[in-house]
Amino acid sequence: MDVEDRLEVKVVAARDLSEVEGGECNPFVIVKCGNEFEQTQVLNHTTNPEWNSARMVFQDVTENGIDHIVVRINHKNLSAQADETIGQAIVDLRTVLLSPGIESDEWYDLQGATGMKMSATGAVRIEMTYFLSEGDEALPDDDDDDDLDTDADQRLPNMLVGSIVRARGLYVQGKELPDSYASIRVSSGSGLHKSKTKVAKKNSSPHWDHQFRLPVSDGEENIILKVKDHGALRTNLVGQCIVPMVEVAAHGDQGLKKWCKLLGQNFTVDGTEHGDVELQLSWIYDRKYARSLRGMMAAATGIRRTKQKARAEDDDSKNKTHSSEELALLTGVESEELAEYAPAQLSTKEQEELDEQRENRKMMAERVEDDLIRGNSNMVAGDYQIQVHVIEARDLNAEDLNGLSDPYVRVKILGRSKKTRVIRKVTSCVFDETLYFNLSALSKKQIEEAVVEIQCYDYDTFTAHDLIGIATFDCKAVHALPDHELYHHWTGLIDTKSKNDNGYQGFLKLSITVLGPGDAQKFHDLDKEYLEEQALEEKEDALGGLSLGSGPSIDEHLNFLVVYIWEAEDLPKMDPSFFFKDAGSIEAYVKVEFAGNSIHTSTVNISGRGNMAPVFNEELWLPVIEPTKAKRITLGMWDYNTFSPHAPVAHLYFDYDELKRNEAANRSSTTGKNSFFGLGSAAKYDGQRPRWYNLYGAPLGVQGKRGGIQNRYGGIEASTYRGRVLVSMEIITKPSSKEQQVAHRVPFRFKPTEGLKPMAVKYYLRCFAIMGSEIPTFRTAGAISSIKMALLVSIGNYQIKYSFEQNRRGVVIWNDYQTLKNIELPVTIEDVPDVCIYLIKGPPRSQSICYCRVPAASLLKEQFLAEPKWYQLRADPGRGTKRQGGIALTVNPGAVLLKLGLGLAEDAIDPQFAWNETQLKKKVVDLAPYCLRVYVFQARHLPASDDNGLLDPYVKVRFCGKKDKTKIHSMTTAPLFYETLQFHEMLPKDKNYGPDIVLQVWDNDRFGSNTPMAMLRFPLIECVELASEASRFPQPVWRRLTDVNGEHVAGELLISAALIKKREASEKFNKPEAITPQMRQAWVEVTALGVRQLKTYRLRTPREPYVRIDVPAPNDGGTYVKTKSSKKPSGRNANFIQRRIISVEMPENALYAQQMDLRVYDARSISTPLLGACTVDLAKKMSWNADEYEPPQTELFDDTEARRREDERLEQERQAAALKAGKPADDDDDDFDDDDGGNDKDVHKPQRVGVSFGDDDEEERDEEDALLGGIEEGAEVRMQYELERYEKPPLGGTAEDSGIGAFHPMIVTELPMVYEDYLYQQEQERAAEELLLKEEEEREGRRGILSSLSARFKHATDLGLGTEEEGFKLSDLDISFPTQWAAADFLEGREWWTEEHDGHELENYLKTKPFETYQVYRGRYHPDPSKSTLRSVGVFKGIVRVLDQDPLIVGELIPEKLLRERTYMVRLYVIRGANLQPVDSNSADPYLRVKLGKDVDERKREHLDRTLKPNFYQTFEFQTTLPGPSVLKIQVKDWNRFYPIHELIGETKIDL
Repeated sequence: MDVEDRLEVKVVAARDLSEVEGGECNPFVIVKCGNEFEQTQVLNHTTNPEWNSARMVFQDVTENGIDHIVVRINHKNLSAQADETIGQAIVDLRTVLLSPGIESDEWYDLQGATGMKMSATGAVRIEMTYFLSEGDEALPDDDDDDDLDTDADQRLPNMLVGSIVRARGLYVQGKELPDSYASIRVSSGSGLHKSKTKVAKKNSSPHWDHQFRLPVSDGEENIILKVKDHGALRTNLVGQCIVPMVEVAAHGDQGLKKWCKLLGQNFTVDGTEHGDVELQLSWIYDRKYARSLRGMMAAATGIRRTKQKARAEDDDSKNKTHSSEELALLTGVESEELAEYAPAQLSTKEQEELDEQRENRKMMAERVEDDLIRGNSNMVAGDYQIQVHVIEARDLNAEDLNGLSDPYVRVKILGRSKKTRVIRKVTSCVFDETLYFNLSALSKKQIEEAVVEIQCYDYDTFTAHDLIGIATFDCKAVHALPDHELYHHWTGLIDTKSKNDNGYQGFLKLSITVLGPGDAQKFHDLDKEYLEEQALEEKEDALGGLSLGSGPSIDEHLNFLVVYIWEAEDLPKMDPSFFFKDAGSIEAYVKVEFAGNSIHTSTVNISGRGNMAPVFNEELWLPVIEPTKAKRITLGMWDYNTFSPHAPVAHLYFDYDELKRNEAANRSSTTGKNSFFGLGSAAKYDGQRPRWYNLYGAPLGVQGKRGGIQNRYGGIEASTYRGRVLVSMEIITKPSSKEQQVAHRVPFRFKPTEGLKPMAVKYYLRCFAIMGSEIPTFRTAGAISSIKMALLVSIGNYQIKYSFEQNRRGVVIWNDYQTLKNIELPVTIEDVPDVCIYLIKGPPRSQSICYCRVPAASLLKEQFLAEPKWYQLRADPGRGTKRQGGIALTVNPGAVLLKLGLGLAEDAIDPQFAWNETQLKKKVVDLAPYCLRVYVFQARHLPASDDNGLLDPYVKVRFCGKKDKTKIHSMTTAPLFYETLQFHEMLPKDKNYGPDIVLQVWDNDRFGSNTPMAMLRFPLIECVELASEASRFPQPVWRRLTDVNGEHVAGELLISAALIKKREASEKFNKPEAITPQMRQAWVEVTALGVRQLKTYRLRTPREPYVRIDVPAPNDGGTYVKTKSSKKPSGRNANFIQRRIISVEMPENALYAQQMDLRVYDARSISTPLLGACTVDLAKKMSWNADEYEPPQTELFDDTEARRREDERLEQERQAAALKAGKPADDDDDDFDDDDGGNDKDVHKPQRVGVSFGDDDEEERDEEDALLGGIEEGAEVRMQYELERYEKPPLGGTAEDSGIGAFHPMIVTELPMVYEDYLYQQEQERAAEELLLKEEEEREGRRGILSSLSARFKHATDLGLGTEEEGFKLSDLDISFPTQWAAADFLEGREWWTEEHDGHELENYLKTKPFETYQVYRGRYHPDPSKSTLRSVGVFKGIVRVLDQDPLIVGELIPEKLLRERTYMVRLYVIRGANLQPVDSNSADPYLRVKLGKDVDERKREHLDRTLKPNFYQTFEFQTTLPGPSVLKIQVKDWNRFYPIHELIGETKIDL
């Protein structure tokens, strides 16, 4: 490819075109250069079109002797008739070819063409530029200039180069500030050799810095410069001047730099000051221009001797080369495209280098794509709570005249604000207030970009409150910390508004916690931490406690975050014009926010029809005092509005820690700032190279509430490209001491030359649009057919638009291939904008309704070799509903099948990356008859659609515009379908080009419209091709269901699909065989203990519930059993204590295992309502499922691995302690196992002991009795008395194992014990021994599970109420709570989980759960959590077993007599609370309400006033029946004097 010889043509606009029959025309332009053609897009209904087309590139212009181009304007006939020619212009190229690098912009009158039926009118505007080379590597060698002088000194100058730098003092009568631009040309030229600057809006001293090149060979010519004022209707002359070429030549190679005074009309002095212009001019020899001139002269005389042809002639003598037609056949590249970009022959080494470059680009694209994936944080959408604990302030700046302040703290998060109380006349104080922010339904992007802004103010009664300082924290950074909290952190306060207050203005100690879905809050023992901090202060003289003193020692260092805002491009027209089509304006400015500072650039007003490209060239300096916890930098593009709120265009976010640090000393924002006026030397830019950052937001024209989230946060929800901004950033670590320490802006201290800006290269975007599936259907009033749909594919502001095609039952077929050639995009992959795909609903009003954004890196890594892919569309949030022109967010937006390719132009023209349009289209239409079989086996965990927590599901399969569905199953979330659905269609032989299979789960509604619940897409390429219709179905796979946007939801489908090729389309197939798997006889045993905590149903409390147990089966439909209805001990906590057995067929392969349905009904109600339901997965309960089988109660009895690890840990600790004490590490004798009976000193020392009782021998009991006998009654008895038992229960339990101990076996051995506990347990042992003697024979026959459960229920404290055994009362025991509740000796060890396990819930460490618990649900699922009513309404307790033998032979797992009801007394000690949430302002008046079954104990009168850390010290006693109401509910409520309802602060539940 000869890159040194190309012509770029841009069709800008046309005017006064002829009207066609029927009204205004639909014009488009075809440009012909030699044998090559390019075409613009079609504009509808206009005689004054503006295309502003992409650059059309034509190669080998001079080599092929092309001296003109033909520009033909045609009218696009929307009917079936052929297009009409409106006119044409033949454009002479000689002037353009003689001026390489110089842009020609002219209007050309239209002329008639052959076959026209009307006269041609109007003109067309064409921009053209001829290029010789793209770089120095394309320059010829020295021997190429054979006919030029070899001595460079003897070569005559032929090119005038220079720049129009700037102007000053420009004046236009009647206008204060002109919109000025300058043009320059040579006097002999006819105006074609000229160059002009951009328009500088409203500026009398514009800075253009416009560089130009004009061919000049005659030194006697004059240079004419004119400055004009650009007006809406006409252009006015500001002034002009003449510079002789002789003067320029006299300055030699260094050139001429001077200020030129502007004159009036006819270069006269009219007494008016028109201003001055600064010029830099040089007259040089341009080697490339000379070579081009020589080539054109040779072309005019028929001489064709180029270096490439000479090499080709030499190669012909050695190797025969293929013609272009042969090469097209071999590579699949169209002959026209191949002729346009025929690559030169490469040597082996050159080809290896090229392949290496391509591989490097591929690896870079893969890295960028990986970075995009890794950039996604772990934060999820949902409800969040942010807690800000403001502890204390120190050394606050005095804002009042008395040398003190009245401080208070205000906290702002996502537009919400809360504040602490005001403390008068202090500079150091303690707030100790916690502010809670409950934020619901946050998107992932919202919480990631949320900032906690801490503001400390001085309160003033009659004037505005004075800002003391600000500190900011990022929610994302805090959430990433351990336990999602920043704990007891000192932070400095910075005054961001006052220039006089520099450095820290005081210090705040605070804690911040960010809790999201599923996050647990860490518990802190504040009293203990306070004592530790106090001790630390005394020991190290450190600061960090709550006592007041001098401020904390924080080393502060002043840095500056410097943001360079260069320019922007492609911004939307935020204020459309009312008078001109496609015209508008934007008053753009850029705002940067970080660490409480904010600053914005100057506002730049851009208007017109062209590109909205404001130039800022400003530096934004933001002071940053480190260390700082702020990480997130927000950069927003805004549109200024005078009488309404400013409108956001889009926002970007950056990480402060990822910025480069500039270590240069004494950096200042004023260095070199006067250089533009010639008073100093300009500073040199040494920062990071600027980058283009792409802006995304709502659809153009959508602002306000509808587009707020898209424009503010961007992300995947942002559907539309809104331009790009050129930005660079750095951190100045050593600023000048004179730099003002507030946010400020200054103009660039350097000249923003083109060399500093990022490079752009030519790309190709190829798109083969095949079809769309599940496309939404729109109809106009009274129309029979649906509205047509089109497709728009764009990258940046370059677009490919496909025609409107008919939507036939959700299927739209385009089968069209288009290419965007030579589009200029950044060379850096990160800067390339996403490829956006839009679905457009058709005329008369066209509007995008769905979109999909594809990262450019994912396409660049494929290098034009990707196969067609289905792209899932998303409903545009900015469009909202059909009333607003779009579709609802819950409607399936469909998907499109595209073959996309994006890459460099030099790769696109390589035959190995070429796309053959004919072959691509042939693959779509090359069809063969097939039978598609979709095998639907079953579903599980489907989202509920009905109020009862269930749905009536069926599966609908859509394929090629046709649909079929399975049978409807009633009231289940886990249906068994086992159906085969068939579709007979003509499908492409290449399955990559075929439609996808869409499976939708629907809920059948008897009296309303059916509801779609979830869906999945099955690509045709994944279908197995069977040999015949009798072949066995392929192995199914569980596939997750998604919502309409492709996000995963609850539920899975077990499916597979297969294709069977037919001999002919009319061939008939038999009915498919059944797909039921191989089954076996099995028994499902359910030991139903009861239901617990059932919620009310329609304001009625359950009275007599029962459970229906369904086990479905594919052949006979399954069977069910019911438990008895029960109201004992209550309807909400009913006991069944029944064993129910179901004989059912179950699959041999666990993959097909069914789900068991549990439904809870109320028998005493009139309609027997369904209270709730759930499902149980039976796959893990099938004993023949070797891979996943979990025996019943595995969690209780299979702790072998946990025991082994804990033994290893304890052994390591024992050895470490022994070595520290000087004892041999291998001495493992226990203190209580010594021959002498043990060490009395060790016995009376507080130790960690266990609470489970095993095989105690007689000697050990005698020792204990002796020790107890020596203790006096009274005060000495109340002293701490510990017993240590290291006897561990054997694995699986024994007949003597008490079964007590709710903790992990290793945790149990470390729990402390006090005297009262010992007495209580001795009484337990006495009662247990009596019961054991009565049933010794029965225990000897059982081991393992039965022995443990028997011990568990019989060794517990049985009060004997209502039974035959003689019992005792709890009050008879000598047990009372310690006289000092907070005594350290009593609390010692009782909060071990807060010390060793970071304060998580104690229930997390419970392991003794003899029964399985299944949550029972009721309500409807909705993707929006705020609209979902699905909730837990109770618990079913029992044990489920799946047996392959008759349970009558296997025997019972738990004898029912072990489950008989017994009455117990429960005593609850509530010591204190922590981290309660405030109700009244920032405090609460908490009291306790405890409920067990129907019994309620509410202590309103014992409420505590205004505290969030209450010390309750209260005791509760309840009598209960077990099995029975086993959930102890502890509520903390806020007491209110004036309202009858006391608000709930929080609650916790303990399962007894």
